[in-house]
Amino acid sequence: MRSRNLSAALVLLVVCGCLPAGEDSWAHYQGGGMYPARTPCMSQDGSVIVFSSPGTGNGEIYRINRNGSNPTRLTTSQVLETDPIFSPDGSVIAFSRETDNCRHIWLMDQDGSNQRQLTSGRVLDDVVSFPPTVRN
Repeated sequence: MRSRNLSAALVLLVVCGCLPAGEDSWAHYQGGGMYPARTPCMSQDGSVIVFSSPGTGNGEIYRINRNGSNPTRLTTSQVLETDPIFSPDGSVIAFSRETDNCRHIWLMDQDGSNQRQLTSGRVLDDVVSFPPTVRN
């Protein structure tokens, strides 16, 4: 149930159509454009930072402790992945993955496991933010 609520809330915060139709972000970067990323993002408790980097030849998502120790690559696909953000409780990371001129929102656990696609279609979806925590 928690995952379904999280997914539904995140869908409401998606932005579509960031690049001209048919322009892929990685091709834009390789052609001299800016690296398409709004990172880094720090966890709520300030202990961990997630960020994307083009260092592998693709955009990949990494995490590193605040003091610079334990850098860990969280994604390993051959496509552009960018814009990681933590959920308010720090257990989930949302990020964008781009293939075939479409960018979709994916979720993964904070250790990089359990990667799952949240959005689909022929659009350019961007992660903006998680909604504020609602308290009863």
